[in-house]
Amino acid sequence: MISIDLSGKTALITGATGQLGRVMAKTLAKAGADIILHYHKNEEKANALAEEIRLAFAALSYPVMWENSIRCTQCAIKLRHPFQCPILL
Repeated sequence: MISIDLSGKTALITGATGQLGRVMAKTLAKAGADIILHYHKNEEKANALAEEIRLAFAALSYPVMWENSIRCTQCAIKLRHPFQCPILL
């Protein structure tokens, strides 16, 4: 098992309610990253995952192609961690 410290890092995980997204969210959260979950349709699954990993940020839903929505998410990340590049998955 690889040990990595992601404390102070923020990860935006698109498709977080899918099988891979859930695994990535849980793994990065265990490594100490702040997690932002993106989901398309399944708000219930996203909220359950958010509770399971005790998110600092809420789960988000918007079409990934909406440039303004992506910019708003980037702004939220920059406000929390202004001097780092977020992890985007």
